[in-house]
Amino acid sequence: MIQYMPFTYIPESLAHRMTLAMGPLAVWQPLESLIPAHMRTLADEGRIHWRRPSGIDPVQLGRAAQSFNQWAEVHQGKAGDLNTFFMAAQGGGGEESSAHQIHAQIRHWGDAGAAPGGAALFQAALFLCLAHTYDQQQDALAHELVAVRRLEAQFGRVLGEADHPDACIGPVLATAGNGAAFDPGLFMTERRLQAWARMAATQADADGVFITTSAAVWEHLVMLFPESRLVTKHRPEHKEAGMLSPAELSALIDRLARAGNPQALVDEYCESGCRLEGGAALDLAVVKKTSPAALFARIMGEGDGLGPAQTPVEDFRHTLLGYMHS
Repeated sequence: MIQYMPFTYIPESLAHRMTLAMGPLAVWQPLESLIPAHMRTLADEGRIHWRRPSGIDPVQLGRAAQSFNQWAEVHQGKAGDLNTFFMAAQGGGGEESSAHQIHAQIRHWGDAGAAPGGAALFQAALFLCLAHTYDQQQDALAHELVAVRRLEAQFGRVLGEADHPDACIGPVLATAGNGAAFDPGLFMTERRLQAWARMAATQADADGVFITTSAAVWEHLVMLFPESRLVTKHRPEHKEAGMLSPAELSALIDRLARAGNPQALVDEYCESGCRLEGGAALDLAVVKKTSPAALFARIMGEGDGLGPAQTPVEDFRHTLLGYMHS
């Protein structure tokens, strides 16, 4: 199955476009309470399949995320439960600030009863929870700005003025996920990938196809895997690019993962570039003779993560990376 990376939140319009063009997507989600209604609906329809890390207590994770959110509210000038941290810090010498106390509390939650490496996994899951909230807020903001832009255009037409893209109250942002003006991957790209890879590495039989919609994430992956073979790159001049249905894309991916000559196979399917049904372009890269586990290890900065006693590299299927864009 195709995994969406490295995000746990997908804007509604993008989620529909991706699942219609690619078929079911696997999405990592460390905390069920964060799942928005539109993603729950897609999961009920079988178009999203959840991936969840084992060994993390959701109650502890929820408390940690809540503490960070309360801390943020206090620093935005709102009175919250964490005022007690400030009061405690002012008495008895107050060597620890509220931030230090929150950090110690979260480390305690992550360390309590955890297996070796459990604290790092807890921290990764917590980061993705906070990033999820950030992405959801940015998506809502983008929709509000688009609504304002439409209203401005309507006023302009009433007044007989020509519409101009630069004539607007605030920054011009495309609806989240639908344009180059908004790229959630720009927010801590490397940290996002590392946190996501740590969670994805917990899957025993990992999926071997990973798709992103972030230009920043794609560029970082290309830098991390210079030996990967970019087998298809869609260009605007490719007017006759082949349109792949979800079934055709699935067949292409399955054959690419095992092909001795991936480039020849892509030329057969989409010689002039690759477009999915619905019009989105797709770039594909093959990381040859590399397992998902080795991919995750390099993203996390742990080398290739494979010792000589492990499966020989020639037995690995290829791992595929993809970038879906307009």
